[in-house]
Amino acid sequence: MAFGTVEGCIISRMDEHADPNLDYVVVLGAQVRKSSPSKVLRYRLDTAIDHLNENPGTTYIVSGGKGPNEPVAEAQGMTNYLESYGIKKNRIIKEMKSKTTQEKHLE
Repeated sequence: MAFGTVEGCIISRMDEHADPNLDYVVVLGAQVRKSSPSKVLRYRLDTAIDHLNENPGTTYIVSGGKGPNEPVAEAQGMTNYLESYGIKKNRIIKEMKSKTTQEKHLE
């Protein structure tokens, strides 16, 4: 029942878009394949491209390290994809050290 509740919350907000004129937006990584990002990641990136084109002052932080089954770090694959659609490098910040969506750091 808990899984169904969480899934329902996620699905109900899938069409939500970021507010206009934000300074930064974070895009979490997902599987990167040799030929392209996974379907889930492409969906995230295509949404990011639309938002970036509509909001020229927004910078995107792409996040994700390199998994054992990935040719490059997720953040690098995401950057490559965004740049192939005309997004300038100065609008993308890469975070390539993360291994999971939620990490515990010791200080």
